[in-house]
Amino acid sequence: MVLADDLRSFVGWGIKNHTSGNYNHVMISHKPWLMISQGFGGLNEIKMEAYLTPNQMLKFWRIKDLTQGEKNTIYRNCVKRLSLPWYRKQYDYLGILGQFLHLRFIQNPWTTYCSEQVRLDYISEIPRAAKLVPKEPSPSDLDRIFKAHPEVFECLGYYFAD
Repeated sequence: MVLADDLRSFVGWGIKNHTSGNYNHVMISHKPWLMISQGFGGLNEIKMEAYLTPNQMLKFWRIKDLTQGEKNTIYRNCVKRLSLPWYRKQYDYLGILGQFLHLRFIQNPWTTYCSEQVRLDYISEIPRAAKLVPKEPSPSDLDRIFKAHPEVFECLGYYFAD
């Protein structure tokens, strides 16, 4: 899982400010140098290089001690989500309204925003992690949960341009 902080984006600042955190986006790195990103333009597979810029800070996390079966399940979930029709890969704008109003149950049940997609395809498949993460987390919620549970989650490192 890759948490992102867009240092120059007004929308990114707004998300971080509203969630009292340091991150405004989260993605899954499902193949070497490729990520699944649920952005405003919908769900896409993108090259990591798109985020290796001076305006981005990245934080890499994983669930500790994943079995090969768990890794395979996560990968299958990612491939399955990428194969959905375009209208099922659209961004959950209604969910963002729910986040903004602190009424997280307000959302489109057929679409996701970034942290929901990460929870559904990666975290929810691993029972020891799933019980720690709420249904509609923000990227900053995920970071706080990951840091609070080092017995389950492990930070692999950071990227920032120097």
